[in-house]
Amino acid sequence: DLLEVKFPETPDIEASLFPNPFEDELLVNIRLDADIEMRVYTAIGQLIYSVKPQTEEMSIQTTDWQTGIYFVSFSANGKRLFSEKVVKHTSK
Repeated sequence: DLLEVKFPETPDIEASLFPNPFEDELLVNIRLDADIEMRVYTAIGQLIYSVKPQTEEMSIQTTDWQTGIYFVSFSANGKRLFSEKVVKHTSK
């Protein structure tokens, strides 16, 4: 007898982050098929933003973020689904 083990299904994710690089606002388009959490980390791994998106389009105000590299991570059920590097710059 084999023991049947069922694993929770990992949702697919389609997300886009733009513009990249960005200045004072980062736009996010995401297809919501599951309870997804979005987190933004600094280049040294500090969590600076976390949200469970309720809409497929959202805008993140980033005026108080430092210039530099950030990593945006999407996860569901404790599993990372998608991660992307974005860059904040300031206009001159």
